[in-house]
Amino acid sequence: MKCTITLTGNAGVICRCEETVFMVDALHNTPEAYWPWGSFTEKQLEELHALYRECRPAAFLFTHRHGDHFTETLAEKAMAEYTAPIYFPGTADKKRGERKTDSVEMEWMELPHEKEEIHGRENYGFFLSVKGKNFLFAGDCTPGDPRISELIMDRPVDVAVLNLNWIGLRNGRRAVQERIRPKHIALVHFPRAEFDHMGYYQAVSQLSARFFPEMDIRPMRDYLQTEVFEL
Repeated sequence: MKCTITLTGNAGVICRCEETVFMVDALHNTPEAYWPWGSFTEKQLEELHALYRECRPAAFLFTHRHGDHFTETLAEKAMAEYTAPIYFPGTADKKRGERKTDSVEMEWMELPHEKEEIHGRENYGFFLSVKGKNFLFAGDCTPGDPRISELIMDRPVDVAVLNLNWIGLRNGRRAVQERIRPKHIALVHFPRAEFDHMGYYQAVSQLSARFFPEMDIRPMRDYLQTEVFEL
């Protein structure tokens, strides 16, 4: 089965597995002064909404309410215009839960946000199954946190969508090797090229090649960048 993952911006992705489409953290528009690579132009927002209408997604999912992952006005617009159910588990006041649609089996679990003393604790990870293939979304979970294993529960991970620090930090790399063990990784949450003054993209790409030479790791930072995974 082929799966395509398209980056909207920051950590937002559109995942297509044959006729099944779901989106994670793909409705946000952060004020540029706060998080410039989490913002979109009006033209880009129009393009994204046209894409959502075309995709007819099975679900919109949000890992947490930070503005570089979720914007309430855009979520309300989606609920009004699109037929997809919108799941934001934090509103249910549950640490863990599961739901199913006709095409997606979904589990979520509260996972600690990286630097929670600054950003707050709220963050949820998702484990999705589509036609027997498994997808992990960690949101902004602290790289290497052992609770990621409680969400995975020793099940195989075909594609993991992870923030760059899961490769950039030692604890994250260890967890990728020992706990997640994915077949493929889509790395997100990079600064856009014009804002990457510290060279994160190049550094993490080099770390990927050094520590995971046999693993399929795709760094994603460009608007509507699309990667195709053979599952």
